Amino acid sequence: MLFLLSSQTSYLPDSLQRPIMLPTVVHVSRPDEVENNRRDLPIVMMEQEIMEAVNYNNAIIICGETGCGKTTPVPQFLYEAGFGSNLCGIQSGIGDTQLRLVAVLATAKQVAFELGLHLGKEVGFQVRHDKIISDNCSIKFMTDGILLRELKDLYEKEQQLLLSGQYIEPKDRISH
Repeated sequence: MLFLLSSQTSYLPDSLQRPIMLPTVVHVSRPDEVENNRRDLPIVMMEQEIMEAVNYNNAIIICGETGCGKTTPVPQFLYEAGFGSNLCGIQSGIGDTQLRLVAVLATAKQVAFELGLHLGKEVGFQVRHDKIISDNCSIKFMTDGILLRELKDLYEKEQQLLLSGQYIEPKDRISH
């Protein structure tokens, strides 16, 4: 059973709302074996609903049983819809967190394989003492601690700019 919880953005002021993305499709070439196995995952049947929730909400939570396909297909849905691509007209990236280092490495390798992409180029990962990410990385797998550290660094950078009186471009604000 899958549950999709979402948070509407309509109550947010314009400055805090996510910019509207231009429709973008990134074509991928999956191995036949991957394509056949993917069809059997329950979450694939919810792709349209998930992508609509992503497009119309500031935050979504996807809950489902182990093995339903949350971990590898969802970043692929986002990638194929143009998130993380420079083709979509806005700077974006796909971040995926896993609790354990081994899960980060395994998931990054699996998603790169399933999308027919290169690990360390379009798909990357970062854990405490290891990082394989290019400047053009679209999907980044990381531990929860790495994400928290990155958010903290962004917040501190913005606070320093505010205290110095410098103007922060809307695209560079954390609130997006």
